Amino acid sequence: MKHYDFKGDYYEDRARVRQHGRWFYVDLDGNRVGTESFDFASNFHEGLALVIKYGRWFFVDLEGNRVGTESFDNAWDFHEGRSLVLKYGRYFYVDRDMNRVGTDSFACDFHEGRAMVKQDGRWFYVERNMKRVGTD
Repeated sequence: MKHYDFKGDYYEDRARVRQHGRWFYVDLDGNRVGTESFDFASNFHEGLALVIKYGRWFFVDLEGNRVGTESFDNAWDFHEGRSLVLKYGRYFYVDRDMNRVGTDSFACDFHEGRAMVKQDGRWFYVERNMKRVGTD
């Protein structure tokens, strides 16, 4: 049995573990997933997990491979195929391929197909295609 400083619960058949201050993932058999280790690792959501390395946030897939080349100042878990990210003081959404979705705004996670966003001082809902819903 391997010794870890921390071992989290399994999400999508992966658990995040910390050993000697570095984070990585293991599968259901306890085998390490991928070769990279991170400053921090989060649980998997929708097949992707947030990790931090050298102060930058990015996503890895279930095999531990980095998704896309972009990194962020902060990022949140995926909900309904979208993640809210922060880069250079601007909030926006990315899809699972790290393509930018929508315009700069302050926003919340997607739930039940909608998310609240604030743009130009006004709050409103948008659908996953970023189409505005309602008036306020």
